[in-house]
Amino acid sequence: MQLIVDTQKLIEKMQLFDKRSGQWIFFNLWPRQVEFLEVMHNNRKVIIVKKRQTGLSQLTGADSLSQCMILSNFTVLILSKSGPDAKEYLNRVSGMYNSLPPELKGQCQLSPDQVGTFKIGSRTITLTKDNAELMQFENGSRILSLPANRGAGFTADRVVIDEGAFITKSESHISLETVLQRVEPTLDKAKGQLIIISTANGMNTFYEYYKSAKAGLKKFYAFFFSCWEDPTFTPEEREQKVKDFGEDHTNQEYPRTDREAFLSSGRPRFDAKSLQHYEETALKEFWRGFLMQDSEALVKDDKGDFVLYERIQKRTQYAIITDVSEGIENELKDPDYSDVKIIKISDLTQVANYHCRIEPEQLGIQLLGFTQVVSSD
Repeated sequence: MQLIVDTQKLIEKMQLFDKRSGQWIFFNLWPRQVEFLEVMHNNRKVIIVKKRQTGLSQLTGADSLSQCMILSNFTVLILSKSGPDAKEYLNRVSGMYNSLPPELKGQCQLSPDQVGTFKIGSRTITLTKDNAELMQFENGSRILSLPANRGAGFTADRVVIDEGAFITKSESHISLETVLQRVEPTLDKAKGQLIIISTANGMNTFYEYYKSAKAGLKKFYAFFFSCWEDPTFTPEEREQKVKDFGEDHTNQEYPRTDREAFLSSGRPRFDAKSLQHYEETALKEFWRGFLMQDSEALVKDDKGDFVLYERIQKRTQYAIITDVSEGIENELKDPDYSDVKIIKISDLTQVANYHCRIEPEQLGIQLLGFTQVVSSD
C-alpha cells in the first residue's frame, strides 16, 4: 500500500461544506481529526464509528483527492448507500478541488471534460474529467464514486465505504456483507486499502465488523469519534438535543461511547439500558479453540467452537450440562447443534461453553477426554 502521509498542509488549503452554516469553510483540523489522518495513513483496513458532523467523511475525501493529485495511477473507489449519496460525495470532493487558492490552481473553471491544473512544487497536476461519477487526472489517478450495488469489478488502491451501517438490501439493494465480498478481491490484487466509515445503525454487519476489529479478531483498526472529541460541541447542546429529540436519538447521533451508539441505534426490540447492562456484564472470552478426542484435548484456534471464560482450576468441582442433538442436519437443512455448559459448582458461574454439531457418542468421548486431561494437568 503506497500512500503519501504528509497531506495535512495540502488539506488545510482546501475548503469543506459546513452543514451548520451552509457555507464552505477552510479545514482547520481538530486534534482527533489529525489522529484519524495518521490512522488512515498507517493501516490497510480501518473501520470508523462516529458522531454526526465530524467531517471525517469529507476528510477522507480530501485525503483521497490529495493522494490522487500527488501519486500516479492511484484509484479511489467511493461506495455510498445510494446513487444520490454517491454523487453528493464526489460533488463535495470536486468542490474541495475548486476551492483551492488561485496561486495553486489553473485559471480555467472546471466542468466535464475541461482541463484544470494544480501545481505542487515543481509538479503540475492536471484534471481532465470532472463529472457526477468520476474525477480523472492526467497522471492516471482517479476518484470513482458509485452506489454500493455497482461497486464490483474495479481494481482500486483505496476503497471508501461511506455510511456502511446503512448499506442494507432494503436501502441499497445489496448488503454490506456482499459489498465486502465483492471489493476484497480488487483490494487484494492492488494490495489496497479499505476504509469503512459510518454512524451506528443497530447491531448489524457493520457492528459485527467493528466489534471484531476492537477485539483484535479482524485485521481492521477500530476508530471511534465521540461527541466530546468535537471541540465545537458542548454539554449544553447535547442536553438540548435530548430534550428536542429524545435520549435514544441523541445517543445514536451524538454518542459518548461506541457501545452507547450501537445500543441506541437501529430498531431495538428491548430496552436499551437493559441491553447495555447485559453487554457490560457478559462473560469475557479467555481462550478459544477446538476440543479434540485424543490426549491433546484442547487446540487453540481463533475459529474454534470451544470457549473458556476463565482457567479451569484443580481441586475445584465443576458440573457439565449438555443439551445433546443428533449432530445432523434436520429436514429444514439447518445444522443441529449440541450445546455444552461447564459450571463452577461453588458459585454457579459459567466457565466454558461448547457449541458443536457432532454425534452424541463422539461428543461423550470428547468431553471424557477433556475431563481426563484437565484433571491430570
